[in-house]
Amino acid sequence: MNLVKWIFFCVAVIVFCLIAKLFRYLVCNSRPVRRFRRKKIGYLDNSSFIRMKKMISSRCTEDTLSEFSNFIVHRYHGSKIIYPDDYNSKDPDRADLKVVYTNKELADLKGIFLSVVVKAKYISIIKKEEFRRDLLALGVTGIEERPDYELRDGKLRMEKDLNQDEAKRKKVGNDGERKIRESLEPLKKKNYKVINGLKLVNKGKKIEIDHVVISNHGVFILETKAFGISEEGKDQACRLELLEDGRWLLYKKSKKNSYWYNRELNSPSDQLLRQQKFFNDLFDDMIDSKIKIKYAMVLANSKIEVVEKTKPFFDMVKVDELEKYLGSRGFSMSEDRINFILMRIDNHRVN
Repeated sequence: MNLVKWIFFCVAVIVFCLIAKLFRYLVCNSRPVRRFRRKKIGYLDNSSFIRMKKMISSRCTEDTLSEFSNFIVHRYHGSKIIYPDDYNSKDPDRADLKVVYTNKELADLKGIFLSVVVKAKYISIIKKEEFRRDLLALGVTGIEERPDYELRDGKLRMEKDLNQDEAKRKKVGNDGERKIRESLEPLKKKNYKVINGLKLVNKGKKIEIDHVVISNHGVFILETKAFGISEEGKDQACRLELLEDGRWLLYKKSKKNSYWYNRELNSPSDQLLRQQKFFNDLFDDMIDSKIKIKYAMVLANSKIEVVEKTKPFFDMVKVDELEKYLGSRGFSMSEDRINFILMRIDNHRVN
């Protein structure tokens, strides 16, 4: 009796295994499963791509960028292989194998463009645009809109080897300039072109400009002054007097609401005259008839009172009146003219 049960158990196990194999065969070879079978993908060695992208840095030249662009467009086609459904490993040299860039490689190219090429000082805007179009053709996304190459800001720096008094004045000056930068920031959303901290060169002459604002109202060259701002960067009540003999006197306000003489300031007139001459030379083919350039000194201290006993050739604007000043001109300039001015300025930038 026990022998019969044992034989019956063995037969049941064998039948179960046969049924399981049959079910597995039917499932694995049915059409629905074959329909969703994943494409075969392989990868090539991308060491050449890694080596070439290291060439692109903030100091790279147009020749270096052209060499890299030629590599990614004509010599390197990506490291990802997509095999056709009927691919046979015995025929590896088939012409219909598809080689494309991986997502990682496309992301690397996007990062190179946005983080390095856009900000590069030694590459012209024309070359930057050619490189952007090459990347779009390769399938790089997120760079469809043309960046504002010309609107990069210079950094606020503290020079070395300054004595204690000079370092304090430089810090206060940077605080004032930073305040004006912040006040100009909202104008960018209103289609104003704002560039801070420019260093320009033309015909061997160099000049530094705190701010340039360009809109359909004209070109505004702004020089920031932090008269009366404390070492902590706070506004202090004071009075600025412009005398007929050309002297500028600063008076600070006491706790008893009376003003007392603080010091004589260096007039910025010569500085703004140099700026005026520089831009007249830079736009000598466009002055008056096609563009309007205005020069202004911006007072970063909102609590300063100005007494003009003589009128300077430039405008004087307090920080809380700056937006109104920049939008109140009667001049109108086309978008093409604005872009031309931006490119002219960018071609002469050294930072």
